[in-house]
Amino acid sequence: MSKYDLILGDSSEQIKKIPDQSIDLILTDPPYNLGRYSTGNIKMSWRKDFNNDVAEWDTTIFNPAEWLDEFKRILKPTGTIFAFTSYNLIGQWHQVFDPVFDTFQFIVWHKCLASGTLLYSRTSQGDAPRMLKDLVRMEPQEVKLWNGKKWTQVLSWDAAQPGSEGLAVEFRSGEKVTATREHRWPTTRGLVATEDLRIGDIVETTCLPEPDAPDMPVLLPDEDVGWLIGMYLAEGNIGTDGDTVFFAGHMKETKRFARIDRTARALGATSDTKSYTNGGGVTTIVWGRIFVEVIKKYVDGNTAKTKHLRLTCWHRSNLFLKSLLDGYLEGDGNYDRPNDRWRLSFCRNDALARDIRVLCARLGYHLTLKAADGRMRGVMFPKYMGTIRMWNNGHVNERHRSEVVAISSTYCEVFYDVTVEDEPHTFALASGILTHNTNPPPKLRRAGFLNSCELIVCAWNKGHTWNFTKQKDMHNFIESSICMGRERLKNPVHPTQKPIKVLSRLVKLATNPGDLVFDPFMGVGSSGVAALQLDRRFTGIEIDPVYFRAAEKRIETATFTPELFLSESEDAENITDSESLEDTTNNDDFLEEPTLFASN
Repeated sequence: MSKYDLILGDSSEQIKKIPDQSIDLILTDPPYNLGRYSTGNIKMSWRKDFNNDVAEWDTTIFNPAEWLDEFKRILKPTGTIFAFTSYNLIGQWHQVFDPVFDTFQFIVWHKCLASGTLLYSRTSQGDAPRMLKDLVRMEPQEVKLWNGKKWTQVLSWDAAQPGSEGLAVEFRSGEKVTATREHRWPTTRGLVATEDLRIGDIVETTCLPEPDAPDMPVLLPDEDVGWLIGMYLAEGNIGTDGDTVFFAGHMKETKRFARIDRTARALGATSDTKSYTNGGGVTTIVWGRIFVEVIKKYVDGNTAKTKHLRLTCWHRSNLFLKSLLDGYLEGDGNYDRPNDRWRLSFCRNDALARDIRVLCARLGYHLTLKAADGRMRGVMFPKYMGTIRMWNNGHVNERHRSEVVAISSTYCEVFYDVTVEDEPHTFALASGILTHNTNPPPKLRRAGFLNSCELIVCAWNKGHTWNFTKQKDMHNFIESSICMGRERLKNPVHPTQKPIKVLSRLVKLATNPGDLVFDPFMGVGSSGVAALQLDRRFTGIEIDPVYFRAAEKRIETATFTPELFLSESEDAENITDSESLEDTTNNDDFLEEPTLFASN
């Protein structure tokens, strides 16, 4: 007896041949009617044309009312319905099904970050921290983000929830990040939504990478020029004539004067050190156009409130950045020798504060930097205060810098959805804190917003106690990327092909091995593959002969690969050729992460 039955034809007619009360699970992705008004080629959200006309299944309106009686007839009293749907159909589902079935829906959330969030990005202009609101002006395929292990390709971004309320998360480092309540973070207790974060949660971090081929101009050596830029950032300013640079200091800092003079002469400039006050204050003056232009290459702004690093700094090596930070700390830091740390205090310069966070994330240093208020001659002024450690101090009470210390409501003009290609779909903020986003379902139409979530209607017979086999695993979201890579069929391409990972999760929730899964809109057979891989039976109907042949081929070759079902605690070498397939699939551990079926 075959474990599957595939039917080519119109499902509205063929479903009448299905026996009464024979189906354990109806798992289907009916037509959304998203392409009803489209003309020409279907264009997916990641900007690839698939050169096929709008398909018949996508121009036919799916009306749940027309299917109610048949679904009710063929479903067992203990059966379940899972149906992917969209916002243009969700009202019809509830209106028609509520009198007969108990219904609710899973929601696959796609999360959002505030437009002012600073991300660490790779573009044609090099690796550098950039505001999200600036990145979204580029095409997604031009940008990669660091995920802690590699550069991951951005697939899409869209403005979402304009002018809405979010949550501001403050970390022990002093950094604050604004996100929507649904946005999730990789923490020590797993992926956690912003609204579910707790004080004391620790978000994962990463050290930002050095460029693959950092800029290393022969005449601008890393250590000397890096130190000079850091010293200028702390104590320098350019004169009104544009050819003179002034460095403030104290008469005892003779080594500093000598190093400035040596670097100036190497760049064809001349310098002089003069005392202008009775308190030991000294100013070193450097004359030279080239010297000024070198500083302008790496620093923007000319006052304590405006100076910050230009993007060219991030194209240099970590040695350059270390020397830059050394120069800055020598000029504006205070070394706390007993505690082996540097203390910082500078006027409220938000751009400089962001630069210091990125410097520490590139170098692997431990930073705490918070906004504070200072007082000078009885006048209050805003400033930043903080500390930098070059390594962990090893104290038992040392706290992680990415520990959540406060969560508060806030407002943001624009939030942005960001989707990235590679699992686990994390990417780094410019401070090294990791954040998380999943990919959305595809957009079929050329115009309109990218779908940021997809709904899955769930229904079962009213008055019947639900029959889910894994109730402890029931959440109102399913975590998965869209179908891509080797799993996605290339010939033919089905624009709404669903990933096996999502379908397997639904099959596991609502059925047991041997149960019968039915899909009246089978497409290229993903639901059948998921069912058969989990040792269920399957019946599918498809009207399109091209898709039907693709589904038939996939399902005929769908076999278990036991080593891919192993739990983390087991070794693939422990399974021998003599062990039966049933022995491996009866263990729930093997089903926690179903394998993705390779379509080609």
